[in-house]
Amino acid sequence: MSPFSQRIRGLVWGLSLLWAAGCTRSSPPAPPAPDRLQVSVQAPGFGPGEVETQILRVLEETMARLPAAAALEGEAREGQARLVVELAKGTEPLSAAQAARELLISAVSSLPDAAGAPVLEVLPGEAGAGQAWLLRAERLSPAELREIQDRVVRRRLEAVAGVRRVEACGGMLPEVRVEIDPRRLQALGVRFEEVQAALSSLNAGLPGGSRPQRTGLDLLADLVVHRQEDVPIRLRDLAQIVHDQRPTGCLARLRGSWVVQGEARLAAGASPDPVRAALAELPRSLPAGLELRPWSPGEALALRAEVAPTEEDRRARLLEAVEAALEETGRGPWLLRLAPPEAPGLPRQLEASLLPQADPAQGRPTPQDAAAALQVLASCPGLGPAWRVGDGARELTLWLSGADRDALEAPARALLERLKGVPGVRAARLRGVERAPGLVLRLERERLAALGLTPAQATQALAAGLAGVEVGRVEPSGEPIRLLLGPGGRRPAEALELPVVPGIPLGQVARLEQTLAPALLLRRNLRPAVELRLVVEEAQRAAACEAATASPLPPGMTLQLP
Repeated sequence: MSPFSQRIRGLVWGLSLLWAAGCTRSSPPAPPAPDRLQVSVQAPGFGPGEVETQILRVLEETMARLPAAAALEGEAREGQARLVVELAKGTEPLSAAQAARELLISAVSSLPDAAGAPVLEVLPGEAGAGQAWLLRAERLSPAELREIQDRVVRRRLEAVAGVRRVEACGGMLPEVRVEIDPRRLQALGVRFEEVQAALSSLNAGLPGGSRPQRTGLDLLADLVVHRQEDVPIRLRDLAQIVHDQRPTGCLARLRGSWVVQGEARLAAGASPDPVRAALAELPRSLPAGLELRPWSPGEALALRAEVAPTEEDRRARLLEAVEAALEETGRGPWLLRLAPPEAPGLPRQLEASLLPQADPAQGRPTPQDAAAALQVLASCPGLGPAWRVGDGARELTLWLSGADRDALEAPARALLERLKGVPGVRAARLRGVERAPGLVLRLERERLAALGLTPAQATQALAAGLAGVEVGRVEPSGEPIRLLLGPGGRRPAEALELPVVPGIPLGQVARLEQTLAPALLLRRNLRPAVELRLVVEEAQRAAACEAATASPLPPGMTLQLP
């Protein structure tokens, strides 16, 4: 069954569970993070609401039966569900993971057919901080730099004893875009399903519409899609194949160049010495002119700032502007890292690290450096609150949960404003109430019928013609179709120009409407929730807790404090 004609079965639960926590006046050291399990499910074309009701709740009900589960934290975003299971103290995480796998096997049949299989990971709470490095080259493209990181550096370090995982930020990835021309499809009598089937046979399908896909096949253009009287029709006859490169979700920059920032995360108790030795040997395996520099984040002055939602093509210019502004402070070099958003339309986080100077006489970064840099970040357009990391401040998480999601936002915003007024609170924001703009396409059933057309014909034209636009599940029933702007290709408004049949564009039988829908839905212990994230000075932690509990909550709501 094709992704754009598939029906989804609704799953509804009426489960609720109250969890409570207290807050003391003392400020004890932060307890060690507990061991956790993470279950994730990919669901291309599903919106956050569908992910929550049809996938996340299934995972919650399943993992709630795990005896070792102490708390459940779930996220539903565009095309993905994620559930983190906090394990009870003293639980052996590998044994808990095996029990969780057995439970998930029974849950697969309750998930939508279009959803992927659940992926289970163990997240040890006491993992080592890891070893970090920077990869930089003046004469290599960002794509070549990333290829060396993934093909040489990552593979070498993953083979080192004690390394749990290797993470990287920066560079670009190669991409091949298949931009199908719906007019050629009609002229040659080829159905979109035939193109999709041919690409799927090469593991390069087009889920949820004709979104650009990556493939390593050099002979993709010669792929036979259809035959007319033994005459082959190849992919190049129906589509434009564009070789390109695209940025990764995370960008990194140092001394005027794009770089790859990497880190080898260590298992609990593992020695960092083998990783340091491997990093010392790696430059011998790298091309000439490429610099691999081990570094310790603890030696840098680290600042963080929130970045307002920005279009993909403006990310690089924003990072360049911030770098230029920081360099004017007279200290450097600055390593900048722009993380990907948690979901479309949500803020990103910028991390600016002032590395120690090569000349020891310059000394380590000072509080005066921090004050000057924070002033610079506060003046940069597009940046929100900025704060210093690692100087007595702690990041705290509070959860407000209740049975009615719509009723959570008002008290959560009131609580946020109350906490912002507490001395020592450097930054505060809500998660779970953000909304992202979007577009939906609504089919006009009466016009379709008057022209002798069916909803399936209209959605077929849409799925075949929107190269560069990700399409939510395209249903032949004529229900609203969500359009998500992709990294390139057509603009969503161009969908109205696509031909349903020769001479009748989609705009005659459909209309576009702007929407403002939830970008991220959160759940805590089987109930809708909103998360409050604080950066607060350790000395003011108790005051922040007192402010959070100063006013009673509406009936049925629970505040989970750290």
